[in-house]
Amino acid sequence: MKIVSVQEFKKAREQISPWIRQSPFSYFRTLSERVGSQVYVKKENEQRTGSFKVRGAINKVLSLSAKEKKRGLVSCSAGNHAQGVAYAAHCMKTSALLVLPENTPIVKEQAVRHYSAEVILQGRVYDESYEYALQLSHQTRRCFIHAYQDHKVIAGQGSIALEILEQAPDIDAVVVPVGGGGLMSGIACVIKEMKPNCRVYGVVSSMAPAMEYLFHQRIYTPEQHFFMGGLTDGITVKHPSQEMFESYISKYVDDIVSVTDDEVAEAIVLLLERGKTLVEGAGAVSVAALLKQDKKWNIGKKCGLILSGGNIDLNILSQVVERGLKKGGRLGRLSVVTKDQPGSLNKITHLLSQMQANILSIHHERNSPHLSYGLAEIQFLIETRGSSHLDHIRSQLKQQVYEMKEE
Repeated sequence: MKIVSVQEFKKAREQISPWIRQSPFSYFRTLSERVGSQVYVKKENEQRTGSFKVRGAINKVLSLSAKEKKRGLVSCSAGNHAQGVAYAAHCMKTSALLVLPENTPIVKEQAVRHYSAEVILQGRVYDESYEYALQLSHQTRRCFIHAYQDHKVIAGQGSIALEILEQAPDIDAVVVPVGGGGLMSGIACVIKEMKPNCRVYGVVSSMAPAMEYLFHQRIYTPEQHFFMGGLTDGITVKHPSQEMFESYISKYVDDIVSVTDDEVAEAIVLLLERGKTLVEGAGAVSVAALLKQDKKWNIGKKCGLILSGGNIDLNILSQVVERGLKKGGRLGRLSVVTKDQPGSLNKITHLLSQMQANILSIHHERNSPHLSYGLAEIQFLIETRGSSHLDHIRSQLKQQVYEMKEE
């Protein structure tokens, strides 16, 4: 596969500049204090279309001939690349046909349609949508715009690194989400070619860890490791490119790790609450990884995290917040079994009040078949100050009530 040169990255940045924003590189005080280094976030969630993907899409479409543009475009993605292609088609006054997986968040599907692109929902995962889009490209003679395995797309994504090196010339490490590998390839190539001592770390979803397995030379079996759905749909790729791994990632990347959905949810909550910014699951994996790996990685004095996208489905945001608060110990569900008699509930709520737990909801159950006669189960959703506070509450309840079930 052709390696993009530094000059090509610079040319791509210049070409796409009229259609994109230079995204902010903002200091994240809370995370900095937690890990003991200066942490900055590159806010591609504030990019046009809500994702970095527009950079590569615009650069690719700009490279097409007039005849190719006239025939129109076809592509596929989990949503963000499709939005980028739709936006590029809109800017270049051509048509676009986009194939999205059937479980694509509605917010991303609607955003693609907003640019007057035609949408087809086909395939359970990206890989199946990709095969279908290729067939459409052959049938319709439209130009296929690959989401990551294309040197023009990679050149566009690498423009992010050029911005970072201007915004923070003394950067010591960069943490990048990894799906297919286009973003990582572009950023890692620019960083290592222009600032070789800067470390580049990658993050995959634990639901699709193929690139991590490749990097660490472990045997990867998709049927055993791959799951559909989850918070990180934007980087859920079943079969990443071997060519890109060999050409870029194995050459330029220092380490790749995986993060779970619960870790990602905690990161989204931290970004919302302390960073005052909204990101999607794939966009938060860099934060989740730093929280998990800060003692293992050498991030130096100044570290940059790529927030790759902000197109989160609002229908699941409340679930994400709840899971994130639970992961951080800020939210807990308690199930207490006690005598079904006057005063029992009052006694427990009094104990919780004394321990400064905020009760958010109560569910009282006395007819469950697993309960003995004369007993009731009371389920609490409580807000606490953190994991140690929650542990203390559980310990005190176990000492003073009849029986307690942990959830």
